[in-house]
Amino acid sequence: EPVPVRRRVCFAESGKVPTPPPTESDKLAGDIVASIQEKQKNLDSIDKALADYTRRAESVGEGANQRLQLRRKLQETNQQRLQLRNDLDRDMKDLKTVLDCSPD
Repeated sequence: EPVPVRRRVCFAESGKVPTPPPTESDKLAGDIVASIQEKQKNLDSIDKALADYTRRAESVGEGANQRLQLRRKLQETNQQRLQLRNDLDRDMKDLKTVLDCSPD
């Protein structure tokens, strides 16, 4: 029959387990994650705006000039969305590189 193993647990005086200070790669990864989160929020708002512009541009009640302006906004917003998607892809690659290079 196996002998049960006794374990000892020690706690720091403050009651919290000390954690090592964050490394430079931890800080960099945190900054990249924050950037990704912000860009994702911006992308969500751009997607909502695009849906609204599309709906309004296709609406019968909008005048011809208003539809033309909406189509221009659609084009500009689509360009912003594309740039934001490219930025997100670049950030994701950067994060992967940082995580692959950081010590375990």
